Amino acid sequence: MDTEIRQNAYGPKDFNPAAGGMMSPKRCAELIVEAADQRRRKVVLTLSGKLAYALRPFVPDIIDMLVKRKAHQKKKAAL
Repeated sequence: MDTEIRQNAYGPKDFNPAAGGMMSPKRCAELIVEAADQRRRKVVLTLSGKLAYALRPFVPDIIDMLVKRKAHQKKKAAL
């Protein structure tokens, strides 16, 4: 989510949330409120998250590996 908290975050100072396709706080809030109105217990906000959530019952080891790899890439990029 694109907020001003990135100004004090650990990691590259030239990070541009708009270039990464980050969701605005307003849009995020809209999706959460919409889900609450529909009494949904879970909300997956990103396309990649929705894909992972849908495929995990069929290929859990592969999804876990991909999520772990993505987390390591983000950690390296922050250093």
